Amino acid sequence: MLRSVDLSSSKFFTHVGLSGLAVNCSNLVQIDLSNTTELRDSAPAAIAKAKNLERLWLVRCKGLRIWELGVGS
Repeated sequence: MLRSVDLSSSKFFTHVGLSGLAVNCSNLVQIDLSNTTELRDSAPAAIAKAKNLERLWLVRCKGLRIWELGVGS
């Protein structure tokens, strides 16, 4: 029962892995993606698949446009 995952500073972790993680780990409530370099425009859709997500860290994510996540909406 994975509830938290820290992928900060992970290299080569993409939206494909993130999507698989979100779909296959339904109890996931925390994801730290800080300092990742390979997340792109499709990452918000992958993150949205984590239905129980309560905390998401995106500090210094290069290549990811934060406004696409709907933060502050």
